Amino acid sequence: KHIAAPPANPDQHGVATWGHFASRDGVHWAALPVAVWNGLQVLANGTLIPTAYDTQSIYTGSATLVPGLAPDGHSPGVLAIFPGLCRRQDFPTCHHGTLLAAAVPTDYASDPLLIRWTKPTYNPIVVDTPAIPVGRDPSTAWVTDSGEFRFRTFDGVVFNAESAEDVRQGRWKRLGRNPSFPVGECPSVYPLPASTPGFDRLGSSANRWNGGARFEGPRWHACGAPS
Repeated sequence: KHIAAPPANPDQHGVATWGHFASRDGVHWAALPVAVWNGLQVLANGTLIPTAYDTQSIYTGSATLVPGLAPDGHSPGVLAIFPGLCRRQDFPTCHHGTLLAAAVPTDYASDPLLIRWTKPTYNPIVVDTPAIPVGRDPSTAWVTDSGEFRFRTFDGVVFNAESAEDVRQGRWKRLGRNPSFPVGECPSVYPLPASTPGFDRLGSSANRWNGGARFEGPRWHACGAPS
């Protein structure tokens, strides 16, 4: 089990990184080295390469298992998607200050704790335009019956990649706002387990999902099926 999280930072800019923690049982956790740095790509030999699209900060994101994303090209691999805070002087197509980027573990065979992470060269995966900003807090992606990957941001906007190959190549598109998703910070979307026979009051649970998010105070959860 792994958790990656940005630390609390008074000014929210300049030094927000994704810390990394691992656990065998979900109760006892060990701190690992920083997984993702804002504004930097850290190579295995210690070389630092600037990344212009997230120089200001990186915020809350989510991870998704994607078929064939591991370095061997066949096994499932972890894709972390995060909001990168950018500046126009560093990244000319930064219009509203936020875009979405991805990171993946560098090597599974020699690094079972997934300590080393890489920002793929296709980054960023979603950029804003002068008319349309990009929201923060991307959720874990869900997969539709047609094999399409989708995730949402805090503002209820949904993005999609048409296949696992598109995910592997960083090809995502903005679908638009889903009115059934209330606005909420740090949304989560995940499949529910099958219901106990005789106790399912919502119909078939084969394709039922739960979504949750938080506001400044209250939290909400909703059950439904992707459409």
